[in-house]
Amino acid sequence: MFETHSLPIGLDLTVSLLADKKDPQGGACMPGFEILLQKQLKGKQMQKEMSEFVHERIKIEEEYAKNLSKLSLSPLAAQEEGTMGEAWIQLKKSLHDEAEVHLKFSNKLHSEVEKPMLTFRSDHFKKDLKKYDHHIADLRKQLASRYAGVEKARKALADRQKDLEVKTQQLEVKLSNKTEEDIKKARRKSTQAGDDLMRSLDLYNQTQSKWFEEMVTTSMELEKLEVDRIEWIQQHLRQYTTLRHETDMFNQSMVNTRAVPHYSYTKLQPHYSCTMKQLYQATTTLKLCLATAVPHCSGTIPQLCLATTTL
Repeated sequence: MFETHSLPIGLDLTVSLLADKKDPQGGACMPGFEILLQKQLKGKQMQKEMSEFVHERIKIEEEYAKNLSKLSLSPLAAQEEGTMGEAWIQLKKSLHDEAEVHLKFSNKLHSEVEKPMLTFRSDHFKKDLKKYDHHIADLRKQLASRYAGVEKARKALADRQKDLEVKTQQLEVKLSNKTEEDIKKARRKSTQAGDDLMRSLDLYNQTQSKWFEEMVTTSMELEKLEVDRIEWIQQHLRQYTTLRHETDMFNQSMVNTRAVPHYSYTKLQPHYSCTMKQLYQATTTLKLCLATAVPHCSGTIPQLCLATTTL
């Protein structure tokens, strides 16, 4: 005889979205929006750790450059003479040049990789995320409040309908003017309760629509922020690779242009006019002369002088 008002389609679904989620093991799960927020905060932390990693790489390059420069000033083998001495000086100079290359590489890493990654999205970024969080949280509270209003109105309607039903049954048992008046009042209250429920449902639907729109919009904004962050990291990791490649190429070019040439004995000592065979013969003659008396030397004094002069 009397109909009850049911919840609108989608209300139960929204209630489940507002409630705490549970995983299959019974543990609490974070709602999707919180996952997006936490991902942004985690991404910020990951960028900080990446910049710290690059900073450690810079320190290694600086230490390597410092050691190379120090080694290039080493006095070891500084007494080497002739063309070999010149080659040794070139080798030490190449160490100094290589140190400069690695020092420049470390400076570029700082300015073009480490610093941009560290300063990407300032401290205001966390404040912006909190604004997103608070905004969605306020909408959730409003939606939960509207849902509570719908539940209250539905219960009130059920009570009014039950009261009307009882009074109607009393009228069937005993007819009286007072009972008819009570039924009229109960019917008006039931109708009023039904109207209250419909108003509560309208308010709920409006709040739900706003909540859904804001949720979708904010989630898309957070997703775009994550895409921007990934692209930013990719850009600077590519820059790191480029700088590293340039350093390797420059070092290779220095090795090719400053490599110590292969000197023959004659090239190292161009002022020697004798051949190796002549040198061997002259030293042999000199040893024989020193081992025996000079008069018994098979060579003459002029020959001996010539041999030593050749040396």
